[in-house]
Amino acid sequence: FLPITRQSIENAATEGVTLVMGLDSLGIVGQEAMYNLRYTSFSPMEILKIFTYNGAMALGLESEIGSIEEGKNADIAVLNSNPISEITNIEDVYMVVKDGEPMKVEDINLKLDFESKDYNSMIPQLFI
Repeated sequence: FLPITRQSIENAATEGVTLVMGLDSLGIVGQEAMYNLRYTSFSPMEILKIFTYNGAMALGLESEIGSIEEGKNADIAVLNSNPISEITNIEDVYMVVKDGEPMKVEDINLKLDFESKDYNSMIPQLFI
């Protein structure tokens, strides 16, 4: 982050702006944004909230998604290492639970082809 960018983000949060980062970009863009937030005053827990609950709240979907609670929809990444101790541990994925089905990392293609019809079908059609 440039110092002015970091300071602007921190000032916005201090003034009560809810920070949101959508993961619709997936891949390296979201990963770099998450990692860059390490250089702010935000804790790893606050960074995870920016990428999960805050996005759901901004879309008005916090009663359905964005956190792990009974009755909510969630695909869950089970990690080998704690992202609260180091945010880069989000890469240390043991398995994923998608639609209630456990999937080993070896069985998942984590690299998406952004031109494929499958990728486009994962983007929510909220405004149609």
